[in-house]
Amino acid sequence: MVEMQELLATLDSIAERASIEVGGGELSSGSFRELLARRAQTRQAADEVRQARVAVPDDLLARLGDGVRAVLGEYVEPSTDQIGHVFPVASGALVPGRAPQGTTTHLSDGVVSLEVVSHVETFAAALAAGAAILGAERVAGLVAGWLRGEPVRYQIRSILNSDGILQAPVSPMEGVRLESLPLSTDRLSGNLPLTGDRSPGQYLGRTLLTIDHSASPALFRPGGERTVRAERATAAPDAGPDVICQALALEADAFTEVAFSWLDFGDDLGVFSLRREEVWSSGRAHFRLASFRNYSVQTDHHRDATTLTVKDPPEIEVDGERLGAVLTALAGSSSGSLQIAASRWLQSKDTSPPLEDRFIDLRTAMESLYLRDFQNEHSQEMGFRVALFGAWHLGADLEERRTLRKTLRDAYGAASRAVHYGDVDSGRGARRKREDPAGRWREHEKLLSETQGILRRGLLAVIANGPPPDWGDLVLGGGPP
Repeated sequence: MVEMQELLATLDSIAERASIEVGGGELSSGSFRELLARRAQTRQAADEVRQARVAVPDDLLARLGDGVRAVLGEYVEPSTDQIGHVFPVASGALVPGRAPQGTTTHLSDGVVSLEVVSHVETFAAALAAGAAILGAERVAGLVAGWLRGEPVRYQIRSILNSDGILQAPVSPMEGVRLESLPLSTDRLSGNLPLTGDRSPGQYLGRTLLTIDHSASPALFRPGGERTVRAERATAAPDAGPDVICQALALEADAFTEVAFSWLDFGDDLGVFSLRREEVWSSGRAHFRLASFRNYSVQTDHHRDATTLTVKDPPEIEVDGERLGAVLTALAGSSSGSLQIAASRWLQSKDTSPPLEDRFIDLRTAMESLYLRDFQNEHSQEMGFRVALFGAWHLGADLEERRTLRKTLRDAYGAASRAVHYGDVDSGRGARRKREDPAGRWREHEKLLSETQGILRRGLLAVIANGPPPDWGDLVLGGGPP
C-alpha cells in the first residue's frame, strides 16, 4: 500500500528530527523511556513526564496529517476533519494540537471503556510523539493492526485495600493477575498514578489487581452509527473487580476491597497521552493507609528511594487453582442470594465500621445463604432456622452441630439487637457492658470472628457443591453430607 509506505517514511523522518524536551533540556528516546519506567518512583519523575514536550517540525507534522487522512480516511469525518478512536491522546503537552473530546463509560458490570474524538492534527501529533519515543516501526505497526481490525487491548488496574501482603503473584484465570507491589519505591513500575497528594511510598506492599480488556473497533468515524464493544479478556466474562475481591477474601480469609482503579493502555498507546491519569473509586471504598504493624521506613536520599521494612509481615497465602475455582463459581453463579451472601460477609470483615454494622452485614449474609425459602418469617423464627440449617450444613457430628448452632444463634441475636436497638447488647447484656465494656467488646469481636469463619465455610461449601435442593430436607438427611 503506497499510502502506508509514505506514512512510515514520514514517521521515520519524525523519529530522526523530533526532540524530546524535559525540564529545560533534551532527552534521547531511550533516556525518556527510562524516565517513563520510573515515573511512579518519585514525584519529580512523574512531574517531568507530565511536563515533557515532543517538538516536531511543522512541515513533518503537516505531512503526517495528510498521511493520516490518506491511510485512515474511512474513519475521518470530512465536514469536521475529526477521527474517532478508543484510546486516549494528549494535546499540547507533547506537540501542539486541539483538545480531544473523550467519553469514559462505566458499565454496570464493571467494564470501563473510552471513546475519543480528535481533530486529525491532534491524532497525527500523538502518532508523531509515539514515533519520537518508541520508533516509527512500532507506531506504523499499530496503525496497520487497526486497519486489519485488531482491537485495542488495555487493562483496568486496581489498588486494593487488604489485610496483608501476597506471598507471591497469582493468576487465578486467564486475563486476571494479582500481585503485591514491592517494598521499595525504586522498584515501582511506571504504571502507577501519582494524582493529588498521593506519594510513591503509599503504594509499598499494596495489592495490585490487573484485569485484561479489549475494545473494538479501534477506530470509528465520528457522528455515524457505531457500536464500540468493550469486554473483559478473561476466562470468565463476569469476573469483575468486586467479584475478584470476594473470591480472594474467601480463599485467603482476609478482608479485601477495591480502593481505586484506572485505565492502563500499556507501553505503546500509553505514550500517546502521558498526562492523562483518570482515577476513579469503587463504590464506598477509599484509599486506606496500609495498617502494617512492627514496621520501619528508611529513606535513601542518594537514591531518592524509600524502603518499607515489615517485621513478621501479614502474608496472604493464595492457591491460584483454588482461587480460580472460587472466582469462576462466583462469577458464573445465577444465584443472587449467593452474591449477596459473599458481598455482605466481606463487608462484615471490614474493621472500620461500628461493630453493630458489621453484625448486621453478617446477619444479611446468613439470611442470604440459609434462608432462601423463608424470607417472610418472623425474626426469631429466622434466627432459629439460620442456626439449625447452618449446623446441619457444616457439622460433622452432634457436638459440632451443637456448637455451630449456638454460635450462629448468638450472632443472629446480636445482629437483631443492633437492628432494633442500635446496640448488640440489651437487658442483662447492657448491664454487663456497663460493668466491663472492654470485656464485652472482646466477647462480641470473638463471636463475630467465629461466625465469619462459619459463614466462610458455608459459602465455600455451597460454591464447591451447590446448595441442597431444600434446606428443610437437609435436616431430615436429604442434603449433602
